[in-house]
Amino acid sequence: MIDKNTVYIFDEAELVDSNGKIFQYDDYEFISSSIKVIHPVTRQEMQGFDWQPSKRRIIFDDNQNLDYVFIEGDTLDIDNFRADACEMIAVDFRKLQNYSIQNTSGNLDSAKEHLLRLARFFRKPKMKVEW
Repeated sequence: MIDKNTVYIFDEAELVDSNGKIFQYDDYEFISSSIKVIHPVTRQEMQGFDWQPSKRRIIFDDNQNLDYVFIEGDTLDIDNFRADACEMIAVDFRKLQNYSIQNTSGNLDSAKEHLLRLARFFRKPKMKVEW
């Protein structure tokens, strides 16, 4: 399921400090242990930075004299991942029975209906990033 819901992101990180060192990007949960940072003019991979995924920041050692940089890496489309998990439980009788016993009054039909409703709630069109 993780492979099916892994999305390659190529996006901008914007400068957020006056010293030209700290860049912040949108709320992506990268699943790789590292990301690539690309210079917007030369398109070369940049070095000399510290990545802080919990704060969604890239901090360079030196002033970059840039308003933004590009970032790229693999991220998890969490909503579609959740929808797939709900559907997988709903269609597998043994998993559904365990879910039903633990989370409802034991009625398999109502548990299945609840899980499929959750799957519809989480499901969204696949993410597409165009360049």
